[in-house]
This record gives sequence, structure tokens and C-alpha cells, in this order.
Amino acid sequence: MLRALADGPRAIVLLDGVYFTEPSVTHKELLYALEAGVRVIGAGSLGALRAAELAAHGMEGVGRVFERFRDGELDGDDEVALLHAPAERAYLPLTLALVELREAVAELVRRGVVAETAGGELVAAVKALPFSDRTLERVRELAGELLVVAPGARVADALCRRLEEPGVKWCDALAALALGGSAPRRAPAAARTPETEFSVWFKEEHLRARVGPRVRAGAAEAPTLLQVLRAVQLLHPAAPDLVRRLRLRFLLATEGAHAGLEPAAEELEDVAAELAAGSLEAGPPPLPAPELRAEARVRLLAEAACRRHGGPGAALGSLARRLGLSARRAEADLLTLVASRRGLLADWSVARGLALAGAHSPALPAALAAAAAADEVHRCFLRWRGEDRTAWVPAPVLREVAAALWGRPAGGIEAEAVRRGLYPSTGHSPGLYEALAWLAPAERLGEPINRYPEARAALRATNLLSDRLPSPRPTQPVPLREVDSPAMRRSGRGSA
Repeated sequence: MLRALADGPRAIVLLDGVYFTEPSVTHKELLYALEAGVRVIGAGSLGALRAAELAAHGMEGVGRVFERFRDGELDGDDEVALLHAPAERAYLPLTLALVELREAVAELVRRGVVAETAGGELVAAVKALPFSDRTLERVRELAGELLVVAPGARVADALCRRLEEPGVKWCDALAALALGGSAPRRAPAAARTPETEFSVWFKEEHLRARVGPRVRAGAAEAPTLLQVLRAVQLLHPAAPDLVRRLRLRFLLATEGAHAGLEPAAEELEDVAAELAAGSLEAGPPPLPAPELRAEARVRLLAEAACRRHGGPGAALGSLARRLGLSARRAEADLLTLVASRRGLLADWSVARGLALAGAHSPALPAALAAAAAADEVHRCFLRWRGEDRTAWVPAPVLREVAAALWGRPAGGIEAEAVRRGLYPSTGHSPGLYEALAWLAPAERLGEPINRYPEARAALRATNLLSDRLPSPRPTQPVPLREVDSPAMRRSGRGSA
């Protein structure tokens, strides 16, 4: 769902989804898409289930299967579940969905071929089987035992022939695709909802920015926004200052939130609209609407804290006192606190701030190009190695790569990494060494195989520190964001 949202669609049609062996499409990501202003339509199988469950939240259902779930006639996931072959065999169905049997039996009952009581007994017998055992052969066997037939009639064969034809899920899918193809976009939800912050790890893993030209560099798809951030953190000499500014902004926003300075809905939407229009080229917003509102909230909270206290220094002093720290050393101590606790400022928040703050800067497209080229080399390297992981890369080699990039001794790279917002891995959370393993093939390759060296040089030469991220100073009583919003102009408040 997140990969689909990165393309800025008007509508997303959900029909089928893998589950049982993999996590299925979650309610949270569907709500997130609805919050982003995308029409979400469900039909057929998992799409019908989710549409019935989320109809009250704006998801649209289409077709007979959806209607039966919505009306309570069906209530089990197993009604639409089936086993199928892998992609190499075109996902060929290996079992039957119970909803298809229900529809086929109902058709034979209407035609008078099957008695209603016998048809119900057959459906109940198949329902009692695990969904993985509901093969056509098993249904044929049960039909031969249970269906009441006229003398000489071959009802089991007729039923199986009907089940081999396109069924109700197929018809519902066609109707949903027709609706999706003509669907206008929804208006994004006006208020920020909890769905904005769902599963940050998934956003780090899958969400891609649409800022500037789509840079593929021969890659199968554009890099994730987190990969763009990693390219900046690893390659750009100004990355520590960028991370410091984002950390300060986070601290100021934290003080604003503690002080109860939540922005008004109208002002939040105004700033989100500015961010949506801030990409380097005309086209869709750089990120989905929930991320624009989340970024707008951080900026407005930071500004409000500065106004309340007369400047960034006083605002940071107030936050330090809340936390039992010295107000005289507020900035240094608070920055140390943020740097020492990886989870305080999520990687996704830093990546989002980079994308939206740098929308008018040449650094972002340069970072996109470098990340795309590095990712292409890395994937080629994994294919050459015949492995699907990066843990085998020796740590000393990775430390040498970092030392060469940053001009630091190999034994002291972790302190510099923290300054750049990179941390050692913790459990399932990838960090410094995973980022280095991703970049190392491009850095260590003897002869380039793509334009990575040029992209790397172009990124390092760009001005990373956009005017949208000024460094707050204790004596500077101005808001952080230097572009005034329509709401500020209407209210007569000044801006830097």
C-alpha cells in the first residue's frame, strides 16, 4: 500500500492479498491511504473483507461478496481463502473459495437441479474442512455423496464444471476495477489522525518520495526515502549539521507540545498545502497528505514555542527545566540527550524533514540519484554473491569504508555516526552497519558499473542546509520556518 501511495494514485483497488504465510494488508495502512485522500475500493476476496470492516471509515466495497460480508450473511475469512501456486505458475488456484461454492450451489438450486436442503448439506460439509483441503476433487466426492439428484443426472459433474468457470469473485473484481478507473480523488481528511504514525518501520522500509524528477539510474524502482537519507548521512559532509538542526527543531516542537500550543486545524492545513506545493517540479505532492500534516505540526509547534518564550534559547531552557536539566546548558544537554537515545527522534521523522525541507534545494534530487545508483550496485552485488542478506560483510571492512568517507580513524567511527543520526543496530531496527553494507559495494568497486561516482560527487557538492532549516541560536527570537503561511499573513504575525 505504501509503495502504491508513492505514485500518487487517485484510487487503489484491493482484490486479493497473501496471508497465512505472510502478513496480510492491514487496516491501518488502508486507513492511512484514506487519510491521504485516495479512494480505496475493495472487492472479491481480501478486498471485500476489508471493505466490509472499514466501510464506516470510507472504504468502498463493490460486488456480491462484499455485500454478503457487509450484511452479515458471511462472517469468516475462510469464505474467500484458498491455496494457490507461486508466481512462477501465475498463482494458479489449488483449492476452492467457499464463497464460490455457495454461489454455484445457489445457482443450481434456482435452476431446480439440486434440492435446497442437499445443497446446504454440501456447503456445510465443505465448510467443516480446513480451507487448505477444499480441492475440486474433494468437492466432487462430497457432491456425489450428498446431492439429491434425478435418475441418471450427473449433478456433481455439472457443479464442478460451473466451479471451473469465472465465478463471483471474478465478476466483483471486474466491477471494482471499472469503478477504480473512473474514480476521482477524495478530499484528504482534515484532521490529523492516529493512522499518520502507524508502523513507522514500514514507512521507512517502503515509502518513496515524489520530490523532483524520478531518478532510477537503471534501478527497478526509485529508492526509498530512508535510502535517500542514508545516502546523505553517509556521503554529505554537512550531514551532522543537518541532523543537529532537525534535532533542535524536534526539541522545540516537544516544548511546544508540552506547553499545549497545538496549532489550529486551519493553520495546519495551510502549512501542509505549502509543503505540498514545494516540490521542484509541478506534479503531485512530495509525500502523502498525512506526512505533510505531520511535518506541518512539527514546524508550527517549534515556531509556537519560540514565540511563547521569546526565542529558541528560552524555549529550550524551558524544556530543560521540565526534564530536570540545567537551563544554562539547555541546548548542549538536550542535544546530548537526543543523540544518546535512538528512539527519541525516529529515522522516519529525519527522512521526512530532509525531503520536505530540501524540496527547493538541489541536494534532494542529487541524493535521490546517488541512492538509486548505490542501490543498483548493491543489488547486483547480492546477485553475484548469491545471497539475500548483508550480514556476511565483515565489520572491519565497513569501518574502513566509513573512515574513508568521514576522514576519521576506523576505531572511532561510531561517535561520528551518532552525529550523523546513525546508530548501531538494535534487534530488528537496522542502523549504521546495515547502511554501510548497502553502500560498501559501490564504494569499494574497482571499476564503476553505473553513474554512482558522478552521483556521489554531485551530492557532496550540493548545499544541503536549506534555508528552511535555519539553525536556532539562543539570542534569535524568530520562528524556525522562514516562509510565512497564509494563516500568519491573515493574522498579521511576522515571520523571518
